[in-house]
Amino acid sequence: MKFDVSLKKDDKAGTVILTVTVPYEELPPYRERVIGIHAKEGEVPGFRKGKAPRPRLVAHFGDKVIDEFALRLLACEATEEAIEKKKVQATGRIHIDLTPVEEKKPIEFTAKCSITETGEESEPELPWPRVGVAEMDDDERSYGPPPAYLRKKK
Repeated sequence: MKFDVSLKKDDKAGTVILTVTVPYEELPPYRERVIGIHAKEGEVPGFRKGKAPRPRLVAHFGDKVIDEFALRLLACEATEEAIEKKKVQATGRIHIDLTPVEEKKPIEFTAKCSITETGEESEPELPWPRVGVAEMDDDERSYGPPPAYLRKKK
């Protein structure tokens, strides 16, 4: 994924704020990926799991839910890559602040995380989106590793 990242470190507070900018062109493939995920994992009344036709699936979940899921997924994956790229020793919950997306304009968001001292190892926890779960604030989100259906195939 293409993106730019800048970081602001606050050693006193033990935090880092990553500002990530992703070109808009990166979002449409995520939307397609999310529709595929919902096709396999989502439940649409009147259809067996994984058997709903695409138009019915999109109508059932709605563009807003699919777009929100795609944006959250893109933000989580970009944050993961940015942490690795900048060699940030992140730990605990990573809070991602998303701004509304405007078509054809770069997507910018911030991710705030705690940093560890060398020797303290723990995996950072991201607010991965979940199928069937629409809008909720960060405190209600499920943090941790991504669900199996979100993991990229290598």
